[in-house]
Amino acid sequence: MIRILERSATPPAMRRNRLGRLSEPQELFVETLAAAGAVRVLEFDGVEGGYAITDGGDLLVEIHLEDRVLGKTEPALDALVETAGVRRLLAQTFDPLAILLGLARGSPPKITAMLYRVIVDRGFQPRADLVARPGAPGDVAELAALSDDFFEGAPEIEAYLAAGGLMVYRRPEGELVGAGVMKRVIPGVDGVDIGMVVAPAHRRRGYGVHIVSHLKAHCLASGWRPICGCAIDNHASQRTLERAGFASLHSSVEFALEESG
Repeated sequence: MIRILERSATPPAMRRNRLGRLSEPQELFVETLAAAGAVRVLEFDGVEGGYAITDGGDLLVEIHLEDRVLGKTEPALDALVETAGVRRLLAQTFDPLAILLGLARGSPPKITAMLYRVIVDRGFQPRADLVARPGAPGDVAELAALSDDFFEGAPEIEAYLAAGGLMVYRRPEGELVGAGVMKRVIPGVDGVDIGMVVAPAHRRRGYGVHIVSHLKAHCLASGWRPICGCAIDNHASQRTLERAGFASLHSSVEFALEESG
């Protein structure tokens, strides 16, 4: 018998076990969904044996089963469909359990994002027309005013600043060109997500590639593993990441789940 129990947080030991199964670091977008999602523990014959996280709706964004109940993967999914209203599954291609369930019970996968985990070029060449420095409190208002949806507002910028994850890029005379951000996806787990924004007036001049390359080099010099990702239809970001030395062997995919029987 499988019971689904609502919880306020994932069981820590189980979450560590799940992350240990992944061959690559979790994507920041997935971790953000999981952190704000609805947690349910799966109980098998009275003993907790796994957990699932939905986005608060019908999308399953994370699932884990302990080794002793791996033979009950499809019944576990059936219970989530019936009890939690799960209808879709988001899987990273390096998450074996999620991919197994999606292929067994889902429609053909739809790729939603490209995940960049391979560094094919570790190099970085400085530019004479760009100066990089760590962010400072005086940068916040100017960054928040960029005509872009990259930052949600000043509080997000301040959070990056407080964590030491903000870099600012300016012309030698001081004009703002763009910014780069770095965020460890999960504390204590390898993988620092990097991202960048270029001011509209300075786009299509190679600054985006330069910023990503600089963030990559900064992470490597600090002993961190830089990772990144972008939506499947964001071809400009894909070209930028690849020109900055990254390659993708993985993606995020979504399955529409079919009912059993």
